[in-house]
Amino acid sequence: MRSMFAAFLPSRLTRTTRTLPLRAGEPREQLYWAMRGEIDYWREYRDIYGETAAADVLRRVALALAQARHGDDRVVSRDGVQFMMIIAAPSPDWVKADADRHRDAVESLQIPHQGSPFGVVTISIGLATIVAGERNATADAIAQADAALGRARRAGNQVAAATALVPA
Repeated sequence: MRSMFAAFLPSRLTRTTRTLPLRAGEPREQLYWAMRGEIDYWREYRDIYGETAAADVLRRVALALAQARHGDDRVVSRDGVQFMMIIAAPSPDWVKADADRHRDAVESLQIPHQGSPFGVVTISIGLATIVAGERNATADAIAQADAALGRARRAGNQVAAATALVPA
């Protein structure tokens, strides 16, 4: 997965900067964010429902995440249960709302999960800014998103936690 992003990001981050009108007459620079998600209570799901059902859930979650994305945002899977997305968004509030939309897309599937306190399959998400022009932008953003995901999970899962949401 890291190699896919290593190949994808340089071309994306060196494109001409797009602007998005947030309100009439108020364009904002387009920023990029790493969004790292993981299915909550995955081992419990696999242990309760078995490998066949688990494989089906992975396909359904991946499809829900792909359908929740905007434009040319990217969604890839690592080890099935982990997902990484590159999101274009003009502000921290925008990307947090995007993360919540992705979480809601998975929860709205209403896949029963007896091993989860939520009763259905959910994901937790961590976020980090990708700082264009930085030598290790990809690796740094993925590491920060991983750390934010860890904080989200410790906070009780389903929480979209953020790291370094203010670009340098």
